[in-house]
Amino acid sequence: MRTKPESCVFFLNEMTAEEEYNIVTRQPPRLPKRPVGRLNGNKILLSGNKLFVERHIGVVDLEYVESDEKIFNLLICLVRLPPFYNFILNFREKGEDIEKCQIMFRISEFLRLLMEEKKTNASDLLMESDSKVYEDIYSELLQAIHDELCEYYNFEEDTWSTMGKTQGAKPKLLYKEYSPIVEIFQGKAVSGSQSQEISFEKSRVSLKGFSNIQEAFDSSLKVKNRKITKKPPVLVLVVKEQGGIDILNGSNISLGSHTFSLCSFITEENTMSYCYVKDGEGWHGYGAGGVEKILEMKDVCGYPLMLFYTCNE
Repeated sequence: MRTKPESCVFFLNEMTAEEEYNIVTRQPPRLPKRPVGRLNGNKILLSGNKLFVERHIGVVDLEYVESDEKIFNLLICLVRLPPFYNFILNFREKGEDIEKCQIMFRISEFLRLLMEEKKTNASDLLMESDSKVYEDIYSELLQAIHDELCEYYNFEEDTWSTMGKTQGAKPKLLYKEYSPIVEIFQGKAVSGSQSQEISFEKSRVSLKGFSNIQEAFDSSLKVKNRKITKKPPVLVLVVKEQGGIDILNGSNISLGSHTFSLCSFITEENTMSYCYVKDGEGWHGYGAGGVEKILEMKDVCGYPLMLFYTCNE
């Protein structure tokens, strides 16, 4: 995952040869040096109820180039999730020299455009991915944010409060270090046939043959003989088989004593993809024609591909 170079245009008319030479031979700016010791990350880390404060995020028709469609749709969906946008806002407020975290800084600027409802071109704020498939781009983006944050900050997990009740083999982790990405997106589960606890940042489901999302999700856990031991604030579902479920109605998921609400989702049809976000009680869709209000499932283009849920605390 890479940030794009900043757009720059030079007009050489009426310039002297010396001025042209200085522009052509100009060296790119040096990246900020990594600090000798990592900064204390606890002040930018959010947990508990602070993650779930709901704020108004505008629905804005931002401009971008067609090749950035997938990363744009992913960011639109992710910044609708209270745990993620609250962390971004806290990072922007309390982080030190936040520009050095290039990906996080761009995401915070992307969020700012939505909150201020500024219709503009967002291409320079988007990243370039090595992956081509949505779920892989999602994982690549989370890994890039995690690596960037851990390069400059040290985060300490409250291991006492997060200690699982399961005993056995050492947990199989997605990330070697703890970070806000781990706190927000990573859940833990144990298989009935194994004692080892595993971490996950997305869960695959089949919608085929089910009447609602709850049934599909419960079936996916049953098929894998899996029990979730740590519920993540954000639950992401990747649809592997399509069905006729109306995901706009009755889309909540109950997991133990917690309920997860659908905040955004991505659909795909042939070579085109679309994203949809919940704004208050209604839905809006981002597509080739801009932003449109969605009243019912027949207004949704394509088939569900990724569903983004937030736990209701």
